[in-house]
Amino acid sequence: MTYKLITLRVMYFEGLYNEAQSVKENREQKEKTVQHLLSESDACILDLPDIRAKSMHEYAKERGYQVSQRSLRNRYAVYKQRYPMNFGTFLRNTNEKELTLQVMNQLMNNILSRFPSYFSRGLKMFDVGCGNGQFSNAMVSLLGKILPRGARDITFDGIDVQESFIKTTNELIRKQGAQVGAMVGDFRNDAVPSAAEHAYNFIMASHSAYVFSDMNVFVEKIELMLAKDGIAVLLHNGDTAINAFRKKFSHILKQSVTSNTVANIENALKKVGADYLLLDFKPIIKFPKLTNKEWKLLRAVELADYAADYSAWKPQAFEAKKLIEFFLQDPLESFTHEQRNNILAGFKELLVTYNYEIPLLNHVHIIIARNNSPEFKKALAEAVTMTKAKIA
Repeated sequence: MTYKLITLRVMYFEGLYNEAQSVKENREQKEKTVQHLLSESDACILDLPDIRAKSMHEYAKERGYQVSQRSLRNRYAVYKQRYPMNFGTFLRNTNEKELTLQVMNQLMNNILSRFPSYFSRGLKMFDVGCGNGQFSNAMVSLLGKILPRGARDITFDGIDVQESFIKTTNELIRKQGAQVGAMVGDFRNDAVPSAAEHAYNFIMASHSAYVFSDMNVFVEKIELMLAKDGIAVLLHNGDTAINAFRKKFSHILKQSVTSNTVANIENALKKVGADYLLLDFKPIIKFPKLTNKEWKLLRAVELADYAADYSAWKPQAFEAKKLIEFFLQDPLESFTHEQRNNILAGFKELLVTYNYEIPLLNHVHIIIARNNSPEFKKALAEAVTMTKAKIA
């Protein structure tokens, strides 16, 4: 980057800084210009008089840029890193976790009644995208009630890209007495260690396939890790009203709107010749009922609000914001005023249609290891049939 370019960017900043009373439309257009200029590379505030540098730093912070060592970094990237936390917001507003554990509890007990030897030697588990460990921990607890020595009969491994999540997962599961070895990594790119091939008799993948562009690779890697008489449980959302909403606004959304992940998994299972069974159940997401004033707050967020303090918002309004952003897969601040109005109007219409209780559809694909015994395959099929009868 040349000094001339640095100066040019500072001039744009200073121009905005001195136009506090200008018409809003003009300021928005200039904001876009600044965003474009700064997105190309880091912008440095250098060789400026102290008083001007100070005012520019203050302006930059107000506009959502983080000043570090006299450099500006767009806060948008920082904001995006919080998105795994918003999945927790989604879970708090659905009965998905409760229903999932009920279904898994029924399935495991039905397997126990039909094929008790599956649990006689303990379980070696692996969780693909274990997140903060809440679901992993719940499954260890559930399975520990079936195994002869409880959770001490479980060896748990997992993988997630966030180091803080791995630390929490290991701490939670270790407290139950299980052996733990969850690791930081990316299941998409990290090779399965040779020691892990055919090593696990229970693999979980809950809402983790969405990021895979090649579903065949996802399925093949999981199959490779399954031990004899092992099973892999893949839990993902099917086609829902939310998916239809995303397709309707695909021309606005910044994240590409892909086809149904469940259909992609199904096609991959068939293509690689995997043996599998299917369960499904229908959770409900309850969306907060917002006042007109709170909808106005959502429409009014601006680019500068990447670094804004939302502590003054009522909890349900902030919860609604995070839920909407979870479904959009981008913050509301990243859209123009017109785009945001269109998106929120459509989302409000969706909520009214379903009386603020949006139906979801969860599919559970149960992959059976290729070297399974015919007896185990029969017992598992019967266990799935018994579970379907209970959740129907």
